[in-house]
Amino acid sequence: MKAWLLMGLFFAALSASLLSNADTRDGDDEEPDTRTIHVNSIATLQLAIDRARAGDTIILENGKYTTSEFIQVVRRNGTQQKPIIIRAQSILGVEIHGTHGFSLRSSNHVTIKGFKFKHERGHNIIQNGLFNRYTRNYFDGYGVGDDVTVRGSNSEVSYNKFTWTSSGLAREGGEMVHILETAGLKAATDVKVF
Repeated sequence: MKAWLLMGLFFAALSASLLSNADTRDGDDEEPDTRTIHVNSIATLQLAIDRARAGDTIILENGKYTTSEFIQVVRRNGTQQKPIIIRAQSILGVEIHGTHGFSLRSSNHVTIKGFKFKHERGHNIIQNGLFNRYTRNYFDGYGVGDDVTVRGSNSEVSYNKFTWTSSGLAREGGEMVHILETAGLKAATDVKVF
């Protein structure tokens, strides 16, 4: 009887261990070191970004969110084969209101995908990083400033929509995509905008 009890406890512990490792994986075709992390607030999004590693996909639940500061992506590095992807649950299913969007600083191979940016303009930045992307987003901000400022080489701003009419607030200047020098050292190179 004791042998059966011990064997049952062993298999229960083994099952619990396997299940606890499965909650960040999303499908059988993922590599063991990739994670899909679902979040439902700006605070949990920031926490997931702060802990992100190559191959992670961070998904913000559809809804409307308000920011009062940048969503910081600092020194987070994916690779060409395993980028870090920060995306809306569904394309344009997440609206970012308030004052700021994303700031990618000293990060490489990071993709921002599927967001509707309705916050104050001038607050989406790629700075001092390589191979970062803003793709399939919708920019409908208000006020003065650029929709996306790029200070990082080999970056891409692709398949986005830029407008300023549906918010009902005036666009007061700035560019859709503004490419600047990288930290005053040299111009950002090989930036693709399409």
